[in-house]
Amino acid sequence: MTMDAHDLTFRLIGTQLPPGQLGLADVADICRALQDLNTKISRLVAGQRAGRTGEATARVARLRITSIVVGSTKLGVGYGETNALPDPELSTLEDAISEKFWEIIAGMTTGVRPDWAPEGVARSTLELGDALPHAAKRVEVRRADHRHVRFEAKFFVREPWQASDETVTEETVTVEGELTAVDLDSHRFRIRDDAGNAIPLMDVQNQDTAARLIAGRATATGLAVRGRRGELKALTAPIVSPSTVPALWRPSGQQRLRPEFTRQRPDWEPIEGLTDEESDRFMAAISE
Repeated sequence: MTMDAHDLTFRLIGTQLPPGQLGLADVADICRALQDLNTKISRLVAGQRAGRTGEATARVARLRITSIVVGSTKLGVGYGETNALPDPELSTLEDAISEKFWEIIAGMTTGVRPDWAPEGVARSTLELGDALPHAAKRVEVRRADHRHVRFEAKFFVREPWQASDETVTEETVTVEGELTAVDLDSHRFRIRDDAGNAIPLMDVQNQDTAARLIAGRATATGLAVRGRRGELKALTAPIVSPSTVPALWRPSGQQRLRPEFTRQRPDWEPIEGLTDEESDRFMAAISE
């Protein structure tokens, strides 16, 4: 198969399966993160170029699995459309997108976030950085034009990619509510407290215990991730335990924490250039 200059090979070293094999959940997480990252970069680049339609952007943003082969385990990822693009302008667009995509991959190895990368791209980079360590200890990425990088997956540096308005504090916080799973393979859960706030739990330390408590009441104790106004955004590295508060003692709808620290997170992503409150009002208005 002829490789496009933008095509990638991810060599996953130190997997828990024989060479040439990957768990379906690992493949799904990696592929989802790669596609989401490339889609956001594509929209960013296309938005800077007049006359580019959503259909054109989708065509050049598409990634494809081209192979999974032995050699440690190599995951081939095809870039863009399978055939040469007939439109020279689309080819130029794909070149620009793939260059920025490679800047992100290189930035993952150096811990340097490109100045142009907005919060949405950074969040997708975090998703990829979280997915890779579950599949392999070390990752080598090669592009068909002979560029390559190599890094220890478990030492991926998260800080440069975290939202600028979110800070991991040294404050230990306990929350209580109904526990749900977001992604067992990446140790991510969520608690919905009695005030209705959905609080993400990142990198749960006792995943097996947490998995048994899904759909029941539980408490989670971990380091608080707070927004720029002090609101609780998430807990990181928490320990999950069964709730010990009797049902009759539980609040029914009252705010458990000060309102300014427990702002309910929206189901949509914040809109760049708007505050969280302005984003909420805008999305609520167009949803009516």
